Amino acid sequence: MVECRVLFVDDDELIRRVMERGLSKLVTHAACVDSPKEALLTLDESHFDIVVTDLRMSDHSSDSDLTGISLIKTIKERHPDTEIILQTGYGSIDNAQRATRAGAYDYIEKPYKVERLIMLIERALQHRRLRKEVMILKQQVAFDYSYDELLGDSLASLRFKDAIAKAAEKDSFILISGAKGTGKNTAAKIIHHHSLRRKSPLITFDCAGTPKRLIDSELFGAGSIQSGSATPRISGLLARASGGTFILKDVEALPKETQRKLASVLQAALNSDGSNSAEVHDDVRIIATTSSDLPAEAIAGAFSTELLGLLEVTTIEAPTLEQRIDDIHPLANRFIRSGEGDVSEKRLSSAALEKLITYTWPNNIAELKAVIRRATALAQSVEISADDIFFVNQGEQAETVSVIPTLTTGGSLEMTYRTRILKSLEDNKWNYSQTAVELGIGRTTLWRKVKKYHLTKELVGENK
Repeated sequence: MVECRVLFVDDDELIRRVMERGLSKLVTHAACVDSPKEALLTLDESHFDIVVTDLRMSDHSSDSDLTGISLIKTIKERHPDTEIILQTGYGSIDNAQRATRAGAYDYIEKPYKVERLIMLIERALQHRRLRKEVMILKQQVAFDYSYDELLGDSLASLRFKDAIAKAAEKDSFILISGAKGTGKNTAAKIIHHHSLRRKSPLITFDCAGTPKRLIDSELFGAGSIQSGSATPRISGLLARASGGTFILKDVEALPKETQRKLASVLQAALNSDGSNSAEVHDDVRIIATTSSDLPAEAIAGAFSTELLGLLEVTTIEAPTLEQRIDDIHPLANRFIRSGEGDVSEKRLSSAALEKLITYTWPNNIAELKAVIRRATALAQSVEISADDIFFVNQGEQAETVSVIPTLTTGGSLEMTYRTRILKSLEDNKWNYSQTAVELGIGRTTLWRKVKKYHLTKELVGENK
């Protein structure tokens, strides 16, 4: 016997009696009603796992062939966890598609044996269990992609988080730009998981990593878009993202012709009134990421101005690691703790941290993560020394260190940070607001640092 509660809806009294006797022997509870109205009243009074409803019921309006479809939509709105099976003697692909679009799990053609219906009920229950498991996983993913993933409290980080939070509240297309390794794709996922679309699909498409010959078929489906088509038909990944978010990673890598097609599809969706939803996918949010200057590329003719105009409804700039110098220490500690076993117990020495904050980080957070992983693997003791820190681009490191003036000989982390602040103040003619932005800290924090380190213009000879 299948442990579930089944509600059977049919206006034929003989069929109801036969099904009630048959179902009662095979499920823990079965009830029968003769109309959609009675079905809704019964569902409101008691929980049912499965509803089996007829497609046509003769005691209703001239639109009776849609009665079953209407009931499905209403049940899914009021009782979303209830699975629905549509029974019909007018079986066709159109009926099946209408039923599944309305929310039915499947349909069964009359006449049928009750044992066959039980098999379908068991599959529907399994489908519900899997759906709940997926929902739990999605909730866990949403937790994993919390704003804590964007660790740091520098001014640049706080502005970045604020822009992401505001974007998540809207439903417009988004363009996230910034240098490689600044966390653009993580930001895109956070936006999805904190938006109203979080329960719907999230699909990421790597424009640079996908062979050019496959891009169109992957995005739109094989042979789905004809050149000059007024109403593009799509069946690829864009269609699979229905109701959710589609991330275009490194959008600048899309071929120019693909950019034109994508702009055509998105514009058609925006212009759609819903009547052509079978042809144009009109319910997907696009988040594009780029490491390029797309406006400049559009002016030069290298990027579609139409696509750019659609994407940059909301724009977000991801800050570089050099703009958020105060975040290096907490980020490094995060990457150390994310290691396994004894590695996660290690810590940075002052000299190692000094070496990290005086580097320019051309590949930003991604590079910092790689450097920390190498350092934790190389360190022979709990403390990670400066010798355990090395960079792939050593030339960049040498250049960075050379531009920081040696005003003191202490060599401590505090003194290195002091000289960096002093040089930035000098470069910005002691403009506190501009210096704070350059250092990635708040103006009040900068003022406190100046007081702490007793920084004055005389230290760099401006008042001689």
